[in-house]
Amino acid sequence: MTPKTFTSSLIVSMFCAACGTDVSSTNDYFPRGVETQIIVYVPYESGTKLKLWRILKWSYWVSKLEGKLEKQSDGLYRWGGHDMAHGGTNFVWYSDRPDVASTRFVQFISKGVLPENAVIGVAEYANEKRTDWTYRIIYPKGLGHYDFD
Repeated sequence: MTPKTFTSSLIVSMFCAACGTDVSSTNDYFPRGVETQIIVYVPYESGTKLKLWRILKWSYWVSKLEGKLEKQSDGLYRWGGHDMAHGGTNFVWYSDRPDVASTRFVQFISKGVLPENAVIGVAEYANEKRTDWTYRIIYPKGLGHYDFD
């Protein structure tokens, strides 16, 4: 991690804490039982240079969106965290009914809760221990493969 990345991460964490977002809670981060990981990737606005104030604004939006999606889960999926990656944010969710849950996320796109340029993928595990996986892309249709890094 570079000093610039560390500083940005620290500022975002401080901002989230000031907004009441629990950025340190990991008690529900790891999946329980046979839950499957679902990634909802939302890219930053096209052409946006993420200066500090835009990072703070984006972080606030991420926090609010997570809360909104979690409130509408009806127990179908649960929050697992997020990763602000290059070009956007990966929202991590877990569900024991991933096909139904991923359909709900697609419905959120049609309702305008999630942007149309979102990418939704469901983990397909390569082994019983679930230590290796790829993602089956649910949305947009026909994308085939997407690297959620």
